[in-house]
Amino acid sequence: MGLPGRDENGELPEADRQLGEDGIVEVGARVQRDQTYIHKRVPVNATDSSVAGAPGSQSQGHRPAPMKNKLPEEVYADQVMIASTEKEDILVKVLLRQTRIPEVGDKFSSRHGQKGVCGIIVPQADMPFTDQGICPDIIMNPHGFPSRMTVGKMIELLAGKAGVLEGKLQYGTAFGGSKVEDMSKILMDHGYSYSGKDFLTSGKIQSVASLMVGITGESLEAYVFFGPVYYQKLKHMGNTLIIPLSDVQLSTKCTQEQGVLVKHLRGNPQKVVPETAVFDSARWNVIV
Repeated sequence: MGLPGRDENGELPEADRQLGEDGIVEVGARVQRDQTYIHKRVPVNATDSSVAGAPGSQSQGHRPAPMKNKLPEEVYADQVMIASTEKEDILVKVLLRQTRIPEVGDKFSSRHGQKGVCGIIVPQADMPFTDQGICPDIIMNPHGFPSRMTVGKMIELLAGKAGVLEGKLQYGTAFGGSKVEDMSKILMDHGYSYSGKDFLTSGKIQSVASLMVGITGESLEAYVFFGPVYYQKLKHMGNTLIIPLSDVQLSTKCTQEQGVLVKHLRGNPQKVVPETAVFDSARWNVIV
């Protein structure tokens, strides 16, 4: 490892200016696309185990092999670890952090195993709202409750809603803690329904097409189970799926017995993607 050569003004190349004196990115530094976060050197001779830059080593025996950010967006160096192996080889690990805005295809889950993929992102003006003007962040299909029987999630919603109104911590789980009867009483004391359901109004009309998707500005015909639930974003994201698929070349022949999937990737022409590049368990048909 070590810094690369400087120019006549003593400046590092643009791709290496975030590196420290040891050739490793500094903690908290921003790394753009194709910028280096570890300026690694490997021996030209694979049997040579000497360390580049160490006393007695020959620099001509090593060639640069920098590790660069291959993601389309910028990342930040969160943690850097330097250690050695049993054979006294230097081991460097860099943890990169990236801030991503939720998008279609991202996977979310509550603490009760109720996982799901984001299917649509709607402007807040089109979202339903309560009498207090509160819009939901996530709308979950209620058909996910009967077969999975995640009662703890319902209790978490009731206990969380009661805790917000009361200003106290509640213990929302199906295995003890806050009782449903007590939570219902707190909700009724604050003017809410004992069941946790609220009266919602649909988003206002913006066009004739809005009437076709239910954005009417009228009250919904049913009460909605409404309240705070803790959600977490999982590592399966739509942004990471596009990266390996974007390198697939265009083909006009279908050689897969189980079919292929035609996708538009970031405005590029149609590309034929083998189904094994998407999901191993999926079965796709040819889309014309």
